[in-house]
Amino acid sequence: MGDSEEVSRVSTCTITPSRASQEQHLQLSPSEIYLLTAQYIQKGLLLPKPDPNPKFSSPSMDSVLQRLKASLSECLSHYFPLAGRLTSHPDGTITIHCNDAGVEFVHAKAIHITLNDILRSPYVPLVVRSFFVHSGAMSHEGRFLPLLAVQVTELADGLFIGCSFNHVVGDGTSFWNFLNSWSELSKHINDKGEACTLSRPPTIRQWCPATNPPVCLDPPIDSWSLPPKPSPPLFNDRIFYFPAHSISSLKAKANSQNMDATSPISSFQAFYAHVWRTITRAHELPEAQETWCGLSVSYRSRVVPPMAPYFFGNVVKPIFLRTTAGELLGRDLGWGAKLIQDAIAKQTNEEICSWLEANAKAPIVFETTGLTTSPGVLMGSSPRFDVYGNDFGWGPPLGVRVGYDNRFDGKLFAFPAREGRGGIELHFYMNSNAIAALERDKEFMEAVEEKTD
Repeated sequence: MGDSEEVSRVSTCTITPSRASQEQHLQLSPSEIYLLTAQYIQKGLLLPKPDPNPKFSSPSMDSVLQRLKASLSECLSHYFPLAGRLTSHPDGTITIHCNDAGVEFVHAKAIHITLNDILRSPYVPLVVRSFFVHSGAMSHEGRFLPLLAVQVTELADGLFIGCSFNHVVGDGTSFWNFLNSWSELSKHINDKGEACTLSRPPTIRQWCPATNPPVCLDPPIDSWSLPPKPSPPLFNDRIFYFPAHSISSLKAKANSQNMDATSPISSFQAFYAHVWRTITRAHELPEAQETWCGLSVSYRSRVVPPMAPYFFGNVVKPIFLRTTAGELLGRDLGWGAKLIQDAIAKQTNEEICSWLEANAKAPIVFETTGLTTSPGVLMGSSPRFDVYGNDFGWGPPLGVRVGYDNRFDGKLFAFPAREGRGGIELHFYMNSNAIAALERDKEFMEAVEEKTD
C-alpha cells in the first residue's frame, strides 16, 4: 500500500472567504522569514464516514463536501491571510498579500483502502503521503502556490482530511487553531449553509516585535539561487504510544535525579530526554560523537507584553542543544531533562527580542544541512494541541497522520493520545536499522504500549 496511483483525484476547486477581506499587505517577522525555506506543514485527520442522522438528511459525499466547503469559506473570512499569497518586493521585503486569491480544495478517492489499513499497523503506509496536496513544496513557493491546500480523500469506510499549510503564514499552534475553528464551523453549520459564531476567533497581526522597520532580504528572494526541493528518503514512519502512567514514571524518575533543581522537571522535558537518549543508543554512536536535540518554543506568552493567545502567525523560536553521546548516555535521565529545561528557561523576553532584532538586521533561513551532518532529533507538533477535538459534524477523529512536512532521519512528531488522559502518540521518521534498535531497547519499550486501533 504505497503507490500514489491508489489515490485518484476527482475534482479541484478554489475556496475563497465568504466575505471579502480588506486588501492589505502583512509584513513578515524575522521568525516568519526564517521559515521561507521550510516545507509546508502537512497534517491530516482520519474520520469516520458520516451516518444518516438529523444533521445529514442526505449523507451523500456531495453533501459532506458542500458542508466542508461552506464552513471552510466562512473560516477563511476569519483566517483571511491563508487566502492570500506571498509577495516579494524590489526592496527585499516579503509580505502576505491578503487578496482573497483563495485556497485549493481537492476531492480524491481511495475507496479500496479502509480505516483499519491505516490505523491497525504501527507503521504508516506510504499511500498516506498521497492524501496531501503539494507535497514537498517550500514555503517561499507561496508566491505562486496557495498558502493552504486541502485534500478530502474518500476511503472505503471513512475520510481523510489532509491540510498543506504554508509554514511562513503560521506555526503549529496557528495550524491547529485554524483546524479547530474550521471543524467547529462545520459541525454547527445549518442546512442553509449559515455558520455559527466562532468561539475563539484569531487575532491577525495584533503585534509582533522586530517588524519595524521591515525585514529586507539582500538580495531579494526572487534572485536567490534556491536549492532543489528535498525528497525524503523512504525511511520508516513508525508510531509509538506512551500511556500517561509511563510519562508520569519518567517525570518522577527525572525529578528524583534532580533533587537540588530550582524548579521541577516537566513531563515533556523528562519524556523528550528519554527519547533523545534512546535514539542516541539506537545509533550506536562513539562516545566522542556529537548528538543534538531541537524543538521550537512559542513566544506568545514569553514576550512583554504577552501576545493574544489566539494570535495567528509564526511566533516560534528554534532552540538546539548539543552534547556528546558519551556524556548524554553516561549521565542519568535527569541530567538530560535538566539540559532541556535550562534551554527552555533561557527563552525570556530579552533573549527572544534580541534574537528577533538580530535576525531583522541579518536575516537567516531554515536549513536542514546542519541537521543531517550528525545524528540528532527534532521534535515537531505538541501533545498540547487539540487534535482529537476536531469534530466536523459526524464524530471525532480516529487518528492523525503526517505528510512530507520537513522530514529527515530523526524527525519526530508528538500528538496527544486519542484517549486523552495525558498519553502521547509519537511519530518517528527514522532509518530501518534505528527503528529496529528502538524496538529491541528494553528500557524504551517498557514505556511503550502497543495499540491495535
